[in-house]
Amino acid sequence: MELVPIGAIAIQGTAKMHHGFSNISFIRNTVHKLAILYGRNVNNRANNRSLVFCAGLIKMVFELFRLIYYVAAAGFCCLPLYFYLKDGKYVLMFAMLIPGCDPETLHGFVITCVYHIGTLYIGIVGILAADVSNMLFILNVVEVADVFKNQLKSLDVILDGMHNDEEIVHRQVLGICSMHEEIVLYSEELESSYGTVILFQIVTSIVEISTGLFIFHMTGHINAFFLVLGAIWQLLEFCLLGVTLTVKNEEIVRALYDLKWYHLSTRHQRMLGLILHKAQNAVEISIGGLAWLNLETFVEVMKTIYSYYAMLKEFIK
Repeated sequence: MELVPIGAIAIQGTAKMHHGFSNISFIRNTVHKLAILYGRNVNNRANNRSLVFCAGLIKMVFELFRLIYYVAAAGFCCLPLYFYLKDGKYVLMFAMLIPGCDPETLHGFVITCVYHIGTLYIGIVGILAADVSNMLFILNVVEVADVFKNQLKSLDVILDGMHNDEEIVHRQVLGICSMHEEIVLYSEELESSYGTVILFQIVTSIVEISTGLFIFHMTGHINAFFLVLGAIWQLLEFCLLGVTLTVKNEEIVRALYDLKWYHLSTRHQRMLGLILHKAQNAVEISIGGLAWLNLETFVEVMKTIYSYYAMLKEFIK
């Protein structure tokens, strides 16, 4: 039973590794588009400020992820030492043994702990790299959305001019239409590319939380509790990414509403009206097409897990 959460983590890691290798072209194209976006706006003060802010935000989130994962790993590594100094017992981090190595002896216990620490380090680094990669490409929409809103503000400035040039307005509107089309296409690519791997993430997190709670309730092992906390964090972080996309879509809709469209010609009003219609029906990331990736889903999943856990406790009594 104690191997079930470890198996869920292994399945999650395998799914993420397969996703990374099978979407290399998507990753390369996205990095190329990001480089073009930064290069195109390097001389635009407002856009450059937005891009630098988003880059700093992504770096800060990465540092937060790394701190959480490394602190969790340090906690796991300290457990055997803590129980040995406190009770003189040989308590392993995981229920994974090396054939021919007896963990009941000091020599076998040390070798098994070193094996667990190495496995934990590789797993933490792999999961951290995969999660940060997913975060980077999903949060790319934040950068593009902020630049898009700046383009709308620039159009407002042009329309406020005493002698706004119709040709300049037309070029600006075409640029806005083109950028929004890029946002829509990229959102669709995210949905088709990440829907399945997010489904694996959510399902394995649910398995980790459920079995971890059961093991902690039955045995009181503190490492099972740490596994539960880690799984809850992973579940929450992905749901927050989905919320970020929803918030940015709402900001785009609000920016379009605030635009001084009444100064535009009928043709340009129709073009921006089409953009508004698409923005109001924006693509969102789903969990394999089963549910939307947002905080409502997170709350429902946690409520369901707790209900099963409470029922299990009553059954055991």
